[in-house]
Amino acid sequence: MSFWDDFKDLFKTKDQLEEEKNKKLQDALKKEESVTNQLKQLEDLYNSTLEEEPDINELFPQESGLETIEYTPKTDEEITQLATDTYKGKYDEKKNDLTASSLEKENSLMTEASEKEAEKENELGELKSQRDSLYESAKNNAVKNGLSRSSIMNTQLEGVDNSYKAQTDNVKKAYDIEMDSISNQIEILLSEREAALEALDLQYAGDVKNKIDSLTEERDKLTKEYAEYNQKVLEKQKDYAIEREKQINDYLEEKAEQDKIKAEYEKEFGYSGEKKENYEQRYKIASDFYNSLSADIAVDALKASPTMKYYLGIYYDTLLDNLNNRKIGQKKYF
Repeated sequence: MSFWDDFKDLFKTKDQLEEEKNKKLQDALKKEESVTNQLKQLEDLYNSTLEEEPDINELFPQESGLETIEYTPKTDEEITQLATDTYKGKYDEKKNDLTASSLEKENSLMTEASEKEAEKENELGELKSQRDSLYESAKNNAVKNGLSRSSIMNTQLEGVDNSYKAQTDNVKKAYDIEMDSISNQIEILLSEREAALEALDLQYAGDVKNKIDSLTEERDKLTKEYAEYNQKVLEKQKDYAIEREKQINDYLEEKAEQDKIKAEYEKEFGYSGEKKENYEQRYKIASDFYNSLSADIAVDALKASPTMKYYLGIYYDTLLDNLNNRKIGQKKYF
């Protein structure tokens, strides 16, 4: 500030001076943005030369390598359906074959019965024809001999009727015996078929039950095995997570200790190599900017900066000391 500026300040109130100072400080912080951008570019340039920080998750994998196994046991309904499907086709085929064979025999007997009935009707027809023929012959002979009204003709006709009746009775009796035999065979066949089908049903039910019991036992065994395995995996994962956290903490503590030792060394002896060159460039940019500000505001502007301490490192205190010395060394007229 000039002598004239200092002289004019003598006539300002404390609030006016504070307001002017705050305004200058805000203006300085706004101008600082361009400086911050330059420092950021230098930081990026320096960081590009550094080895990449190891990834914690690569050093200490989050996963132990052990995984639980997802096992969905079959429900009782699913097991029943599976057991049923295993045997249903096989037994349906057996029942169909048995029924078809039995029906074939039944149809054969029914055909035989029809044939016997036809034979009976044929024999009865022939007997009736024979009777009619004998009737006609007896009447003709009686007329020829003049005996049409005699008891002799009646006796002959009665004999024909008796013979016809006896023969038809024999035919019907033989037919009834044969039909009874066929009927009995059909009844036996139906009974055997029903018994065989019931036996297959019982065998099918037994096989299905045994299959259900076997599948249920296998399911329960697997359920237990998977549960025990998964429990062991969960316990090992828990132990792994605890051990991993401990190793990470040890690693970070060791790293923090090394960083602290390095920071103390650099604070005492300064940076070296590329880091020194980079930070000296940062310092020059920051120094040029803050020295371009008035001495009465430069120190406060640096202290108010949210990023300068980060970007300048150990050079921050150097710059702050220089600005303070500049402020103290400025000539005061009043």
